Amino acid sequence: MQKMDLRHFRYFVAVAEELHFGRAAENLHIAQPALSIQIKKMEQQLGTALFERTSRSVALTEAGQLFRDQVEKALYYAEQAERVVKEAQQGNVGKLMIAYTGSVTYSGLLATYLQSFRHQKPNIELQLQEMDPFSQLESLQSGDLDLGFLTTFSLNVPSSINTIKLKAWPPCVALPEQHPLSQQQSVDIEELRHQPFITYSGSPHNDGAEAIRLLASFEPQILSKQSNIMSVLALVSSGLGVSIMPAALKHTLHQPGLVFKPLTPRRHSIDISIAYANRPLKPALNKLIEHIKALSAAQAEN
Repeated sequence: MQKMDLRHFRYFVAVAEELHFGRAAENLHIAQPALSIQIKKMEQQLGTALFERTSRSVALTEAGQLFRDQVEKALYYAEQAERVVKEAQQGNVGKLMIAYTGSVTYSGLLATYLQSFRHQKPNIELQLQEMDPFSQLESLQSGDLDLGFLTTFSLNVPSSINTIKLKAWPPCVALPEQHPLSQQQSVDIEELRHQPFITYSGSPHNDGAEAIRLLASFEPQILSKQSNIMSVLALVSSGLGVSIMPAALKHTLHQPGLVFKPLTPRRHSIDISIAYANRPLKPALNKLIEHIKALSAAQAEN
């Protein structure tokens, strides 16, 4: 015997609501005899009558009322499931795993892009995790991460990863307040040749020196590598060394005993980008990327 499906449930509910086979058949746009046959088959399959029929009336049996309660729940959840799937296909619901570097957080970019997106798409869950750029690339390739906000300065991005540049910031040097170079308007990179560097890198495979090599003609002396940008600033302000970072951070990071100075000559910028795997995108991720691109373009115009 053919199993009952949602179509049969809708037939039953239509009759239960109207308590009249003719009107129910009319609402369903099927012939009354066909509807009667389907209800009879359902009763045979269940082994009990769902309706009490007389020549003048139709009424639900006790079993029919219990069946109606469960059938209406099943139809409700089926409709909800269908709606959620359609919403997911349209990029209106879903869950995205997003990583970011500390410098992106302190620049205010992360909040700018994600807060406005959450306002537009409140049913998309955004799970955030701080992660260094190298780990982001690995997680994007493995599929554990959907989108990364990262600095692509001195970063070798594989062809399996797409990036979109959001901002290009000039590099600056963070110095202890009492450092002799802190009195200058700007600092030539060559003046840092014999300075100990405090670097920011969350990767065990990178000590942060490559970024300095792009700017300087000397091999930097790395005194300490930190995985947290606030730890870098704390060590610099205590007088242990200097550090290279995006100039934009000087407007958001206020550490006692610390000064920021422009670097000359300006050979490279520190790019802030989003990164995602070169594969078919989740609809929700595609919506987020398009939102970021539109917002970034609007900011550039202003």
